[in-house]
Formats: sequence, structure tokens, C-alpha cells
Amino acid sequence: MGASGTALRECKFYGCLVPRLYNQARPHEALAMETPAWVYEPSPRLYPGREPEVEYPDAMRVLRVKSQACFRWKKHDVFLSEVWWGEPIGLLPVDERFFDLYFAHLHLAQFDSKTCTLWPLPHGRGHKDKNKNLPDKEKLSGMGPV
Repeated sequence: MGASGTALRECKFYGCLVPRLYNQARPHEALAMETPAWVYEPSPRLYPGREPEVEYPDAMRVLRVKSQACFRWKKHDVFLSEVWWGEPIGLLPVDERFFDLYFAHLHLAQFDSKTCTLWPLPHGRGHKDKNKNLPDKEKLSGMGPV
């Protein structure tokens, strides 16, 4: 083996040694001079393999944000955000032209269906809306803070 083989062996050696050293052998001042492996306790909360799908009430039109961070509205792509890629969003009609846009119970923006434009929420309107037509928080992700 040449120099690259030696580097690979070193990476394998240190890749195995360093975590063991820092987690099992080396005490930490922040942990009262105990090792992380000694003080570690698994979480009592189970981690689901997959988050449950958000459910929306029948009054909302449900669309999915596509890979280009857009949702489709009458043959037009409307940019929302890459944050919501792959997620379902809910459009709650305000009137024939405007919709309130939600992710689960979070009011994200207002949508003008005529111009395919998203508008920020009016000043003073919180992101957590008290609208009765929103999905129950119990049907949302169980990974939120307890």
C-alpha cells in the first residue's frame, strides 16, 4: 500500500479511537469529571421512524410543496420556501380570491389566487392562529417539546 493506504488506515484507526476516547475514557469538567458514556441515559420518548402526516380539515384545500420549493396553483408554480419541500400545506378560503396559507396549525401567509402572490401576515397577527377549522395539535408530530 502506498501513502493513501496508510492515510486510510489512520482514518479508520482514529475514526474508531477518537469517539471512544472522548466518550468512554476522557472525563469532562462539564460532567463533574465523568465520561459522557457514564452519564448518558436514553430518552424515555420513542423516536418514530416516520412522522405522521399532517391532517387538514375538509374546509381547506391541501397542496404539496414540490421539489423546487413551489406549490402548483392553476398551472402556475408559486414559490413558498425550501423549508416546506415535500410537506402538505393547507389553503383556507377567506373569499373568492384570497386564502390563508397554513402548515398544520401555523398561519404562514396570505395567498392571492388571482396574481399567485404570497403576502406576509398583517401586522399584529400571530403565527399560531385560533381558527377553529385548523387541524388538532394532537394529530401533529409527536416530536414537539413536552
